[in-house]
Amino acid sequence: MSHPYRDLPDHQYWRRAISSHTWDEIDPIVDTPVKLQRTTRVATAGSCFAQRIAASLMDQGYSYLKTEDPPRGQEENPLYGQFSAAYGNVYTVLQLHQLMGRAYGTFKPEINYWVNSQGRYMDPFRPAVREEGFETLDELLELQKSHLRAVRRVFEECEVFLFTFGLTEGWLAKGDKAAIPVVPGAVDCPDWNDRYEFHNARVHEMNELLKAFLKDLRLVNPTVEVILTVSPVSMIATYEKQHVLLSNTYTKSALRVVAEETARDHDFVSYFPSFEMVHAHPSQAQYYEDDFRLVRSEGVARVMAMFAKHYLGNDDSRKPRSKPAPRSVNKELAEETAREYANVAGVLCDEERLAF
Repeated sequence: MSHPYRDLPDHQYWRRAISSHTWDEIDPIVDTPVKLQRTTRVATAGSCFAQRIAASLMDQGYSYLKTEDPPRGQEENPLYGQFSAAYGNVYTVLQLHQLMGRAYGTFKPEINYWVNSQGRYMDPFRPAVREEGFETLDELLELQKSHLRAVRRVFEECEVFLFTFGLTEGWLAKGDKAAIPVVPGAVDCPDWNDRYEFHNARVHEMNELLKAFLKDLRLVNPTVEVILTVSPVSMIATYEKQHVLLSNTYTKSALRVVAEETARDHDFVSYFPSFEMVHAHPSQAQYYEDDFRLVRSEGVARVMAMFAKHYLGNDDSRKPRSKPAPRSVNKELAEETAREYANVAGVLCDEERLAF
């Protein structure tokens, strides 16, 4: 007897797509509307996984858009070079939306600087840009202007914008709800707790914020394509009064829903399943380190291989850049990821800066 599920392609049946393969053979990507050529200008923002993809693209000779260079004396500052501009990690949809607003002047935060215990000025939205603080407010504000010009170039000049969702939890100014990338007490700001509050985003609000961001992005860049991903790295801690496992499940599930609904509603948006490749149960957590939070080098390699297979074109007009060292890129990227998250985890214990 005929029924609607008869004669569907193999990838739509669990047995054929999952059960009949080993866990490291599963390829969940069916269609990719975007193909990157070596000259395609790609920009990234979001979590550390966006950094991994950016580094992989550059290593293979693909064009990666970078619009912001470090000022004199800050050449070794790791904030520069992580992403297309030096905005640092943008883990929440609200941060992304407000970054667009700050860049084009439609959102002007009430609190635009902090004064630390040494009387120096700090950037609330990029504390790592000068961790010891600026000597003068004018110096900070001038660098902010330069940074936001670089952000505008990212949005206007990229041909593909890749954003990796990281978290739903964050901290906002009590007045205008300006989102900051650090938690209370993590940086030297004496009156912090009087001005900021915890917020855990809901699906409907993230959908609306992302929709507004994409509308603005297309206004300044009408032909840009967008790729969304969800980071498979688990959250370090939750401020919700519940078990961290429940919060992590909510966070990743909510972000995955937002990515899915956004891709369905916009023909220029696609979803890359890095989260599923690492986190889905057929892999039996074998892509995770022993702490079940960080991603092993094999997991990073798997994600990068699938991205290359499905998203990178066959344009050989440019050769991959030469490597200064023989170690594999994927191993190096995985170790960088582990170090970064290990440092963040240590911050909770050492009361250093906790950067999401």
